[in-house]
Amino acid sequence: MFLHDILNEDTRRDVLRKFGAGAAAAAGVTGAKADELDDFVTHYSKQNNMSLAPVEDDKLGIIIQFLNDAKEKLATAATTTVQAANPKAPAHPASQQAKGVAPAKHEYIPVTKSPLEPILKKFAEAEHITGAYLMAFLATCAHESAMFTKLVEDSSGKQYEGRKSLGNVKPGDGPRFKGRGFIMLTGRWNYTAASRDIFGDDRLVQNPDLVAKPEIALRTSLWFWKNRVEPDLKRRGQHNVTAATQTVDPGKNKAVHLDRRQDLEKRFQMAQR
Repeated sequence: MFLHDILNEDTRRDVLRKFGAGAAAAAGVTGAKADELDDFVTHYSKQNNMSLAPVEDDKLGIIIQFLNDAKEKLATAATTTVQAANPKAPAHPASQQAKGVAPAKHEYIPVTKSPLEPILKKFAEAEHITGAYLMAFLATCAHESAMFTKLVEDSSGKQYEGRKSLGNVKPGDGPRFKGRGFIMLTGRWNYTAASRDIFGDDRLVQNPDLVAKPEIALRTSLWFWKNRVEPDLKRRGQHNVTAATQTVDPGKNKAVHLDRRQDLEKRFQMAQR
């Protein structure tokens, strides 16, 4: 099956955990490819003792992105086959990169190994986060989420208890609304506003752990940037990760890990060229 052939074991398991059963139907895939995808889900769920859950609407974008990436890899494989028969045939950009040939200037080369990075970038661009703002956004999210690998902050959240500036006015609000998502959404105020703007209800207040799910972490991170960070940057006439840090991580220790954020910003700038 095509998924088995082009994806490594870790990626297949990751896809299964995120998508569950019915991925093909949810993504609008039909025919033989749909059968292959569903077979893949069923096979690996049994092999790894994983439960199958219906695909939620919020996962649709990630599923489609995954399938597009799979098609890209198939296109690369197909081009390689064509070139074997016709050496003069133009090489696919990905195959050029594999051979050490410099890719086209517009081709984005991910900074991290996380499959979530290009997805977050694509959704950010769809929300018109571009240019220097996009570089600052990606650098901020990469730093806050440990290179897109952690969607819940390590601390207990007790340090946020009683912080009225975050809307934490009820006992237990600190730990309950600690940082989650790519940008570490924090505080009752932000959870409430994000939930109502994105979903029209208080589901993220009732169940804050939802923000740690990749598909919701993506949406809340974009929401926080568009509603909290970007307006502040534009008001101050600034558009870099140094300025963004003042909004995302304010306080007396604004410069904590600032060098790491700046380094990531440079790496994302290089990846975009």
